[in-house]
Amino acid sequence: MRPSAWMIAVLLAGCEKSAPPADPSPSAPSPPPPAATPPPLDLQALKVTLPDGWVKVAKYKDRDFVLFETPLPDGRTANMRITPATPRTPTNARAYVDDKLAHDWDPGCKAKILTEETLPGGFAATIELTAAADPQHPKLEFHSVHDVGDRRIHCECEWAPDEKIRDQVAAICKSASW
Repeated sequence: MRPSAWMIAVLLAGCEKSAPPADPSPSAPSPPPPAATPPPLDLQALKVTLPDGWVKVAKYKDRDFVLFETPLPDGRTANMRITPATPRTPTNARAYVDDKLAHDWDPGCKAKILTEETLPGGFAATIELTAAADPQHPKLEFHSVHDVGDRRIHCECEWAPDEKIRDQVAAICKSASW
């Protein structure tokens, strides 16, 4: 049996050397390398200056946040926490409040920014939050998102009974260093 011409052509086509790949154009940019993922933030290594009466709560040492608290004269406790800021955490006060209203605070809440300060990579703000369920008793909150070294932290005090506690919370947050 004699091979047909098309069978010979198919066999020869499979044996041909392929042409070397074309040289990439020197003007074509290389794709960027994948972004390095920063190591997890060890908030237990974060250093802060605590005002008199404030303590770091040790029972949360294995969590992804650090909690600080102080007793109040009426027996209640004021606290604040520091967490890693996520890439989605807004870095200006207005966008932050809008995000909290849309995603975290109860429907119908109203928020008013009372003070705002620009910090490296973010802000610090005192916010008056009025719950729809209790409009006669607005509460004072302190929130901050800012850079400490090459990392961004998120400080929250969801209830400051007065401006003295709010000022102490702000001082703790701003004192953060590695």
